[in-house]
Amino acid sequence: MAPAEIFEDTAYGTDIKRIRGQGSAAVEVPPFNLAAGDTVHIRFEYKTGTPKTAIVLCTIGDATNPLRVELAADGTIVARDNTGHVHSVAAHQPQVYTPVELAVSKTHAVISVNGTEARFNRSFNPARFFLGQGYLEKRDPSTQTFLCRISSVKTRVQRP
Repeated sequence: MAPAEIFEDTAYGTDIKRIRGQGSAAVEVPPFNLAAGDTVHIRFEYKTGTPKTAIVLCTIGDATNPLRVELAADGTIVARDNTGHVHSVAAHQPQVYTPVELAVSKTHAVISVNGTEARFNRSFNPARFFLGQGYLEKRDPSTQTFLCRISSVKTRVQRP
């Protein structure tokens, strides 16, 4: 099993973090109130080569109700929840920084990659957001790595 890692790789500069395996990094989200109609927006950019195995790019929600955005082994970016619902979002572009955007409200979550969206008609706890795996799963961990441009990580709350 590959170790879970997140570290600064000086070959890529100080603005870039490399995440490998089931590694993750928590991202702080500003205070919000979904019940009052707030929507939490999160954005980041990732880059990796052609995948050999699936790799989780980000996780939002808690351990019992997570939503994962991952790069599947076939090169498709998908979003999946813990109930088995999987939505294809977009095709992966190898070696290009690709923006991923999430918007979570009381009633739904929308994932957008390169202008293509997937929607879940349920909510996830946006107070818990991770670049990478977030929570361990009962499946073979990925040995893949991806780069994240830290300056691209943005969070904001939209009030009604």
